[in-house]
Amino acid sequence: MSDKERVRNSERDRKINTMFPKTKRILENKLKVTVDKLTNMYKQGVPWQHDAGGFHFDLRNLEAERSRLEATLRGSEVVMLPEDPTVAILGSKVILEVDNKEEIYLLGSQLDALSLNNRESREQWLSIDSPLGNHLLGKEAGTSTIFKTPDGSELSIKVVSISRIPEEVVT
Repeated sequence: MSDKERVRNSERDRKINTMFPKTKRILENKLKVTVDKLTNMYKQGVPWQHDAGGFHFDLRNLEAERSRLEATLRGSEVVMLPEDPTVAILGSKVILEVDNKEEIYLLGSQLDALSLNNRESREQWLSIDSPLGNHLLGKEAGTSTIFKTPDGSELSIKVVSISRIPEEVVT
């Protein structure tokens, strides 16, 4: 597959909900926990009148969460990592130099960025739907670019390297 086809596929992936296998497992586990909580609440029934308002509030929130998770899983497509990306695309690890400081990003969907981000890792997930993620799509290693932030300031960015996200991170 050519680089242009890979970028086009990343553009397509932005239009539908995509996720890596690990993200799907995380969401399925959240759905199971939510359904288990709902089942327990229904088994217990409505508590005494003085606590019924809180019970119904919790019930509505759990039902909404269940519906949201089911819709997300139903409307999503699991994607695999690219073979060996030469441009920044969904599934690539991008090392940037921003204001003489190294930053490492893993490019994924919004679902991946929300589900897989590990705050203690140097590598942070970046959604291809975000302004910076979208700006990086299609860039090659060695490219220098100016990124205009949402607040109007400009950042000088150099793409130092591009590689595949390690398999164990997403499967």
